Amino acid sequence: QSPPTPLTLTAVQSMLAHGADPNGVDYSDMCPLYYLAHQATAEEVLHVARVLLEHRADPTIEGSQGWSTLHAAHNLGLPYSPQLYTMLASHCETHHPESLASLDPARPRQPTAKHQLYLQRRGPHNRIPLQQRRALLDGQFTLEGVARYLRSLETPSVVVMIGAGISTSAGIPAFRSQNGIFSTPEGRSFNLSQLHESPLQFYSTLLPMLACQPTPTHHFLRLLHTKGWLTAVYTQNVDLLETKVGLPKDLIHQAHGSLGAARCCQCDRPVDNIQQFWDTVRTAAPLCVCGGLQRPSVVFFGEPVQLGPLQPLAAADLLLVIGTSLLVHPFAGLVNQVPLLTPRLLINGTLVGPFQRWKDESNYRDVAWTGECDQGVRWLAHALGWQTEFEQELHSPPSDPFGPNPNMI
Repeated sequence: QSPPTPLTLTAVQSMLAHGADPNGVDYSDMCPLYYLAHQATAEEVLHVARVLLEHRADPTIEGSQGWSTLHAAHNLGLPYSPQLYTMLASHCETHHPESLASLDPARPRQPTAKHQLYLQRRGPHNRIPLQQRRALLDGQFTLEGVARYLRSLETPSVVVMIGAGISTSAGIPAFRSQNGIFSTPEGRSFNLSQLHESPLQFYSTLLPMLACQPTPTHHFLRLLHTKGWLTAVYTQNVDLLETKVGLPKDLIHQAHGSLGAARCCQCDRPVDNIQQFWDTVRTAAPLCVCGGLQRPSVVFFGEPVQLGPLQPLAAADLLLVIGTSLLVHPFAGLVNQVPLLTPRLLINGTLVGPFQRWKDESNYRDVAWTGECDQGVRWLAHALGWQTEFEQELHSPPSDPFGPNPNMI
């Protein structure tokens, strides 16, 4: 990330001698030459670029937006950009004359066959043979394709990531939605300071969640568990609906905590009777035996997130992502924790995270269905042939979220 030094040249020469790919790209679509173009503030840039070109580095490789190293060297205006561009252009006159002739420095190149080939080859999945990648979903990037893949496995391991979108049909608006907690002045101060200043007002924003019932999406998760397919649920939600629908607590990893546990703000002593705690906050501030104010075990801004064990992700046959913006980290990064040959299915109102590129030619494992989460899981149940079982599951009674010894954060 910093300008090259003489040591950089030695390191690059050593890596190339040991088989490093001069055209390899990182997750930002940047190859070594592209990095150099962005650090052209020292003369060493020219020396390193010359060595890379001698090892067949390609300055015409384009990122996913169509920009190449030639574009960067021409446009950035750094101290050594003109010399670098002259060197790259001279190289292209011999090795890539068509690309040089069609270059418009002010515009990204439109996708070409070469560009599409580059997109197919970028990233760590390059190490997996193309035929093996294509065979994963057999070109069926649909709910039906995912269902066919799952049915081909004896007992698939399905890991689920869920966010606020799966609870909106239960009457719980997403925190940042038009009607969510953060849409009101009180909600925007939803923090520990507000809890200490006005405990009853603080708890009044949370109490309505406790009366809500699981949605069809929650029931679909329980059906996955009944089938023996569900191995883990990573949730951003604190509303207890995963527990209320009857999922085993040891399968639920609550990244942002939950309303199913509470503790003292002062001595951190856990609340023994959580039902009594929630009965108390309706009329009075809950106090610990030490005299400190008690708080729910949810994660506030600035507090550490608990993702839980990552082993289920490493062993997943399918990652199912439902109702989340994939904007809040580190939770959003879980999508990248599954193996490269594990399909990932998004059911969500909009395309988010890596699924925004699911129609790229390079995609071989991502599938996206956009719309209401409850409708999406109905279609998935239909594709799996579970229509009758799913309808029966919808009529099952809820479980007690405040069961004995809740295994919650």
